[in-house]
This record gives sequence, structure tokens and C-alpha cells, in this order.
Amino acid sequence: MAERLRERLFKVVLFGSAAKGLCDVDSDVDLLVVVERVSDDVKNIVAESVFEISIKFHESHETIEYIILSIEEYKSRGKDDPFKYEV
Repeated sequence: MAERLRERLFKVVLFGSAAKGLCDVDSDVDLLVVVERVSDDVKNIVAESVFEISIKFHESHETIEYIILSIEEYKSRGKDDPFKYEV
């Protein structure tokens, strides 16, 4: 994903139970993808990358959940925002 997004990628953050080391076989993997600007191209690259990761690790692609935010959207969330606290 990083190679394909290159300079458009700001950060990828693992959050939720997997990040806390509390996941089990029924847990999903939560990813936050922060990019310069959200576009259809970025959405397609992220979706394809998640699918490829799922195949590589023999996981159902439904078990990897992702959220894509622009840098502006990410930075505009306040410190008290529960989502920003989680990630």
C-alpha cells in the first residue's frame, strides 16, 4: 500500500483489539489510513491492498476493516474525540 500510494500516504495506524494485543479468532483488524487527499484512486488502492493482505495471510477480507481520512480530516478531530483517542 505504501509503495502504491507513495507521497500521498501520511500514515497507517493499527488500532482496536489487535493493536492492544487483545484480539482473538473472532476479532477483526482495524486500520486507519491517512492520506493527503481522499480520492477514488486512493480508495481503490487501499481496497486492493487490503484484499492482497487478506489473501497473503489467509484471512477473509471482511476481517480487515479500514477507514480512510484526509490529513485535514484527521487533524481536525479534537483531542476529546473518542475515535482519535482510540487510535
